[in-house]
Order: sequence, then C-alpha cells, then structure tokens
Amino acid sequence: MLFVELMGKLRDLWHPSAGDRKRKVFVAGLSSTATKSVTAALGALGWDVRYCPTDEVTVGEVIRGECDLSLLREADGVSDIMTLPCLRRLLRLYPDALVVRTHRDKQSWLRAMKVHWDHLDAHNDPKQPPHVLRMRSYLLSSVYRTTSFTEELLSEAYDRHVNDMAELWSEERHRWLTLDIASRRQKYTSMELWDMLAGFLNVDSHKVRNRPFYDLKEENEFLGDFNRTQEEAVAIR
Repeated sequence: MLFVELMGKLRDLWHPSAGDRKRKVFVAGLSSTATKSVTAALGALGWDVRYCPTDEVTVGEVIRGECDLSLLREADGVSDIMTLPCLRRLLRLYPDALVVRTHRDKQSWLRAMKVHWDHLDAHNDPKQPPHVLRMRSYLLSSVYRTTSFTEELLSEAYDRHVNDMAELWSEERHRWLTLDIASRRQKYTSMELWDMLAGFLNVDSHKVRNRPFYDLKEENEFLGDFNRTQEEAVAIR
C-alpha cells in the first residue's frame, strides 16, 4: 500500500492536474497588431509566452509543419504569425489553452505594413542567420502569400485571416479574448487593458495595472527586460 501511495504522489508530481498547471496561451495576430506588446504584458502577468522564437529546433519544426513545438514543453505559449498556420492544431493539442487575438482595422494595418515591409527583406538580411531567413520566408508565404509588400495580396490575407479567426472563435469562443489596441479605436485605458487580460487569465492585475500596457512607438521602455532576453524576436516583427 505504501508503494502504491508513493507512486501515486510521484505520478502527480510528474503529471500535475489541469488545475495545477498554467494554461497555454497563444497570441494569434497578424504582424503590426501589437502582438509583441501583448506578449510582454503576458510576461508581466507571469506567462512565459515566446515571441517568434528563432532557435534552430523551433525553426525546423515550424518549417516542417510540426505544430507540437518542443519548446511548449517548458514555455507557456507562442506569439505572433508563427501561431497562425498551426492554431487549429494547437487548440486540439492543448484543449484547455487560451487564445489572445490581436486585431487592427484593415486600412490602419495596411499603412503599418507598408512602413514595416519597407525595412524588411525576407531573403537577404546580413544580420540574420540562414535558418531565420528560411523561417521568415516560410511564414510570410504561408500567412500573406507574398514576401514583399503587395497591397492587393495583403488585403486578401487580412480578409482570409479575419474569416479564419471568426470560424475558430465561433467554435470555442469561451477561450478567446480579442484585443484591438493597435488601431486605437477602442480607446481603452492601460488599467482597463490590464484588467481585461488579467481577468481572462483569472489572475490579479493589481501589481501591474499602474504600468503602461503598451506603447506602439516607444516599446523599449516597457519591453526592456523582455527584449534583452528575446533579441532575435525582431527577425519577424
């Protein structure tokens, strides 16, 4: 009996119950929709969500279409367009996972993407190793069906993304939170945004709610420590 009880306790340590585990969180949004700021906010609330990780293992898995990423054995989630090709499968793999969807109105998003892609070369960037460029090209092709700014293709990609998200949301709306903060249409205060996100995660926001939630122009102050540990994340913004 003692042996059985001991093995039961060890099993609980190795495989904690769902109530004892942090639920995975996937930040699902197109580029330039504040995915990076939301990822940093999740970090401030205690979630280790990886913003476009570019280690060689993850890159290889992403390019091969292997959605059960090795890093998810230790990380609490992934963020940005990396989640989009795999989101449906990720939600099947992690049935209690949560999704934070970042949104922006189309015209504002297209203007931001034009500026963003003026400084983006999917194929020739001397600052990035070859495997990062391969992933960048793969994700841009998968999500946008182009690796250079083409307004018509990006407009189609936006509509396709909105429809895909609406379909997924309709199936499992209880585990979705949509934040439209990049277009600034909603006019939320930082406190309201912290409370929305913390409430969605079922955690207390009192330690962070007096901090700025995001800053699209001057992210460095808020993201300081986060950026220092995620410097390669700028490979795909």
